[in-house]
This record gives sequence, structure tokens and C-alpha cells, in this order.
Amino acid sequence: MLDKCPQCDYSLAGLPAAHTCPECKLRYDEASVAYQPDRRWRFFLYPAFLLAVMLVLTWDWWASVGRLNGWIIVSIVISASIVTVLVALGLRHYRVGPVVAAVVDGLYVRLGFGPGTVHPWTELDHPVRNLRSRKVIVPRKGKRRPLSIRDVFATEGDAHRLKAQIEQRISEATRRNES
Repeated sequence: MLDKCPQCDYSLAGLPAAHTCPECKLRYDEASVAYQPDRRWRFFLYPAFLLAVMLVLTWDWWASVGRLNGWIIVSIVISASIVTVLVALGLRHYRVGPVVAAVVDGLYVRLGFGPGTVHPWTELDHPVRNLRSRKVIVPRKGKRRPLSIRDVFATEGDAHRLKAQIEQRISEATRRNES
């Protein structure tokens, strides 16, 4: 079960197991799964880097101007800290990076910046898992380029579980279309 929407990061806590995201209308059910790399370290790394750059620039400016009063240095450091906190809060809600989710309507894939795409189950073929890496390749019907899903799995077991989930959903969609 999903704890947050893979498309918009809306918290799904307290909502029924089979429902639609109130924010972006992505449908999910109790069998829906999502994979996303753990990138919480970015929340701390980017602001720390920004603060370090601001302090180096302040120190360089202070050295070039000469001796300054202590309150000017303190106000510059406080200002740099406030800007850093504001940037960190802004980055916290910035959705970037890969996420893959098997949801009701299809395979949701976002491999980088910007919005992702839901690929309907009827347009996908049975996936292949690369045994040497944590990678799943999902062929698309027709002459369209296959989806190469990587950099989202923590373990090889995750890649195997997503492959099994995709196969199950494709089989269900095929049975529904034949009836």
C-alpha cells in the first residue's frame, strides 16, 4: 500500500486502500507499489553547501574590505543562515528524481525532472530484468522505445517484485480486454 502519492507526494494516510489521490486524481489500490531512491540527504547537503559558499564569500569580502565591526559580520552570517533555511524549505517540496509506481491505470514513471507519465497496462509488454544490475526493461507495444527503469531500487528483490507486479497487472488487463 502507498503512504504517499507517487505523482504529487500527497499523503494518503487515512484514505481507503482503493481510492483516487485527492490532489492529482491518480488512481491506486491495495496492490499498488512505488519505488523511489532514498534522497533525504539532499535536504541537508544542498543547504549546507549553500551556507558554506555564502560564508566563504563573506569571509573573502571581509578580507578584501578590511576590518569590519563585529555586528556587520554577525548580521551577514545571520542573513546567510536565513537564506539557507528558506532555500532548504523550498527544496524540501521540490519533486525531482526517479519514481516508478504500479498503479491501477498503468505504470507511472518519472525518471528525472518534471511530471511523470502513466503508461497504460494495455500498451506494455512483459518486462525483462537485467540480472547483473538492478534494472527492469519494459517493452512497449508497437515500435516505441522500451522503458528502462533503473536507479530506483534499493535491492535486487525490489526490482524482482516490480517485475512480478507489472506482469500480474498486464495479465489482468489482457484478460479484461479479451472478455
